[in-house]
Amino acid sequence: MNAAKAARNATPRSRLRARGASTSPTGSRLHVVQTFLSARSIAAQRKRLGLSAAECGLLIGASAQSIYNWEEGKARPRAQHLPAIFALRNLGRRQANEILETRKAA
Repeated sequence: MNAAKAARNATPRSRLRARGASTSPTGSRLHVVQTFLSARSIAAQRKRLGLSAAECGLLIGASAQSIYNWEEGKARPRAQHLPAIFALRNLGRRQANEILETRKAA
């Protein structure tokens, strides 16, 4: 099955997950929360936390070159990196530096 046919046959929920959305059950209904990811937002989060591309990559689990490519819009993050990228939004500078220190020591 080619990619275009798979996209047509995908359910709305699976399409949202492919774009970085998450679902959370609430009672008997399933609410869909869509989270947007852009090159500008990745750069803004890195700048807000005062991180270099290498440090940001260490937090996310990607290389510094991947971070640069995402920020320039030359590439898109893989699905495995999306949760870590979205988690950056909830980190402060102090927390990010603490995590980096433990990962650098390991």
